[in-house]
This record gives sequence, C-alpha cells and structure tokens, in this order.
Amino acid sequence: MNKDVIPTTEDGRKSWGENMMLKFPPLREQLGFSEEEEKALFDDIKMMIYVITASQSVNAEAKARTAYKRQMFDGTVGGGNAVPLPLNTLPASPAVLVAPGVIPRIRAAVQRMKTQPGYTGATGEQLQIEGSESDDLNTETAKPPFKGSASVGKVRLEWTKGDFDGVVIESQRGAEIVFSFLDKDFKSPFDDLRPNLVAGQPEVRRYRMIYLLDDAVVGTHSDEVAVTTTA
Repeated sequence: MNKDVIPTTEDGRKSWGENMMLKFPPLREQLGFSEEEEKALFDDIKMMIYVITASQSVNAEAKARTAYKRQMFDGTVGGGNAVPLPLNTLPASPAVLVAPGVIPRIRAAVQRMKTQPGYTGATGEQLQIEGSESDDLNTETAKPPFKGSASVGKVRLEWTKGDFDGVVIESQRGAEIVFSFLDKDFKSPFDDLRPNLVAGQPEVRRYRMIYLLDDAVVGTHSDEVAVTTTA
C-alpha cells in the first residue's frame, strides 16, 4: 500500500506545503518537472494553505464571538469588558484561484516525483515525502487527554492536540444528566466563562471531549473530568 505523504492535520498540511515550496525549486529539473508544472503545483499548494488559514481564522473568530456573547449576556465577575470585541482578519486570496481537487493533484505530483530516475531517499527526506504522519494516526480509538482547573470567573481546560485539528467540548452542570455541546476549540487551552447557575455558589461541572479532523468528529469520547467552580 502506498503511504499518503500529505499530513492529515491542517497545521501539518500548511507546514508541509511551505516546506515543499521552499525545497522543490532546486530539485525541479532533477525530478522531471517543467517551470509550468512547478507553478501549477505551487498554485495548488498556495490554495491549500489559503483555504486552511481562512477556515482557521473564521473558527477563531467564532470562538471569540461566542465568548463575547456570553460576556455581554451574562456579565463577568467584577464587571468590565474582560473579553475584547472580536475582529476577524482573513488572509489575502491567492493570485491564482485553482479548480477544486487540490489534494488529489498534489498527491499525484508527489507520486510522479517518486518515480523519477533522479529521485533518492535523501531527496524525499528534504521534501518530506518519505512517509506520512498519518501512518500512526488512529481515527477510531483516539481520545483527547485533558485536565481542568477553576479560578475566579472561569474554568480552564488544557487539552492535547496531537495530530488532530481540534476538539468538540461537551459539559454537564447542576442537575443536568446528559452532556450537551459547549463549544469547539482548535488551540488549547479553552476557557469556560459561563457564570455559575446560582450567583455566589460553587458548582460542579463535568466535561468530556472528542477529536476533530477536517471538521469531522473522529475517535472516541475522552474520560470525564469534573471541576468545582469558585463561588
């Protein structure tokens, strides 16, 4: 079975694409590519990086706006504006807007490189195409490890990203007996800024997480973590 050398995670794909654009030009002729073919490959890579970066920016803004909405609705301990008004800065669009299917085209270009007489293991190492971080990625049984701690006005959840894109966070509190959606997070830590159900009274909150990969839920739910909030 051929290994898929393109990473599975969004950050991994961005890093891989940047490395390819840096290391490929001196090897272009050795690997049998014309200048036009190199440009087509780089246009696909730039589009891949742009789409990922734009999606991450929107997700970060959505997270910030959710926190801001909760603050505006429920207030913060001591009042004031602890969460700033969210602003979104999207990356500049690439100069060439290519057709859909960038990953299959990039994958085909990589396979072509590996069939050329000038290709060596050392070349593959430079271009990061001698294997894949996805070889050991278990999307069936992986579950996020995390821990929680309470301080005034928030519960902080620190989780391990590994080779995944993010997590879905679910919670229970008070008399709730089922977990409900709390938020998505793409960079640890996550702060739960909800005020206590009863002002001035601590409460037990229970959390669990499950991984996200390419916007899809994968793996299994984490172990539950209980945190007692401050009064």
